[in-house]
Order: sequence, then C-alpha cells, then structure tokens
Amino acid sequence: MLLSALSAEDRYCFENAGLKFQDTVRFSVSANRISKGEFKRAPYDEETAKTMKFTGTKTGTVLTIQPKGKVFYEKAKGEEIIMWALKKQVLSIPMYGKNHTTGKYSNYDAQFVKCKP
Repeated sequence: MLLSALSAEDRYCFENAGLKFQDTVRFSVSANRISKGEFKRAPYDEETAKTMKFTGTKTGTVLTIQPKGKVFYEKAKGEEIIMWALKKQVLSIPMYGKNHTTGKYSNYDAQFVKCKP
C-alpha cells in the first residue's frame, strides 16, 4: 500500500487566454519528476497550433523545465534555465513581451489558471 502512495501521479492543466493566443500547459508529476509535459499555443485567428513537449523536475513550488525542441514563447531576458512557479491555482511562467499599458517591452510573469473541468 505504501508503494502505491509513493508512485502516485499528480496531473496538472493550466490555461491563459491572452490577446492573441490561447495557451494550455499540461503535465504530470510523480516523485518530483515532470513527465508528459505539453505547452500548446493556438492563435485565435487560425487553426494552426504550436506544441512544445517538455520534462523536468519539481522542487517545492519551483518547476525546472527541459524542453524537447524549440521554445516558441519569448523567455524572460537573462533566463538561461527555464523555471516556472506552481502555486495552488496558478502556474506562473516568466516571459518577455509588450506591456499593453505602457507600450514598452519587459519581463513579466504570465499567469496561467487551472483548466476548467
């Protein structure tokens, strides 16, 4: 019985409806190892979606991501290692982009909320 508790797998799904894209991140965690990771970006105006598969590790609330293939979103400037923050209801992903209030480009944390069932 203890063995089954140790091998339990937690599944996660988070989404972010941005101005141009619908982003969805899904992954599983077992024994602090991330598997079956998928970051999908779908533009609203066309049917073509991009997908990035990934694996990684979980240490507390920090996810260290190892992408398989090209990272299609703009990573935060100065970030060599991809690290995301997992909170109760939110996945925070550091990115670089335009602040639509100021019109300037800067690093920011994109907030992904839990997927609706």
